[in-house]
Parts: sequence; C-alpha cells; structure tokens
Amino acid sequence: MESLLSRSKGRWKGVKKLWLAPGKSCRECDITARVGESALGRSAVIDYEWTLEGERQQGHLMLNPDYGKGAVQAAWIDSFHMATGIMILKGEFTEHDTIDLIGSYPAPPGPDWRWRMIISASDNKLTLINYNVSPGGDEHLAIEVSLTHLDS
Repeated sequence: MESLLSRSKGRWKGVKKLWLAPGKSCRECDITARVGESALGRSAVIDYEWTLEGERQQGHLMLNPDYGKGAVQAAWIDSFHMATGIMILKGEFTEHDTIDLIGSYPAPPGPDWRWRMIISASDNKLTLINYNVSPGGDEHLAIEVSLTHLDS
C-alpha cells in the first residue's frame, strides 16, 4: 500500500456508477475524493462526496496495512450505504497495487450479507469496485468508481 498511498495522495474526480439491485440499470453521478494519510502515515484515508437524485452524500474509508503479513484492515462509513453504521473490512494486497477487502452487514430477517471492495491504482487512475455478496456466495456488482488524479 505504500506505493498505492504515495501515488494516490491528493484530489480526485470521476464517475460513480451505482446498481441498487442485480439486473437493474445503473445510476451515474459525479464523485470527488481526497486521498491522504492519518496516524503519522500509517493509515490511508479516502474522503469522498457524491450526489444521488439531488441529495449530497459523503463517505470515508480508512485503510490500515500490516505490511509484514500483506494484510489490510479498513473502516468504512458512507451516508447512503452505511447510514449510521461502520463496516469493518479485512483483506489483503494482491498483484499490481490492488487491495481486496471483505466485510459484512445485517440483512434481517435473513443471514448477514457480505460486501467486497476492490481498490486499485495505476498511473493517474484510482478505481473502487464494490460487490454485494449473498449468503450463498453470489457476487453482484453494486458500485464502480473511476477517478482521475487532479494533482498530477
């Protein structure tokens, strides 16, 4: 994540695609983000804003790496997706500066669903792909964010 963080610091702008249900058409909106660091550089922080149907939304993702194990922990809040909750995700670094995380959320009256988040960076691009994962393990694309670096 050091190279991902060092390459990703700064301001970003792009498009967010949102699927509210499998098989439905996506909703598109503009999104802005700022990537920085916290905890004396030990954590990466992604703060972002977007608008859905005229309503402003905000989110915050904090990533904490364990370089020795190749592991990453994250905490995610988002005014639309998480409301007042905090999702804790755990995962790992994969090839080419990609982070693959998984968390879960309650879906009463049934069992919890999982949420998979994949973050990748290359050149001046930052991509976040999110999937809803059913209790049976089926993945459904939920969010695709494509950002371009404004500070380069």
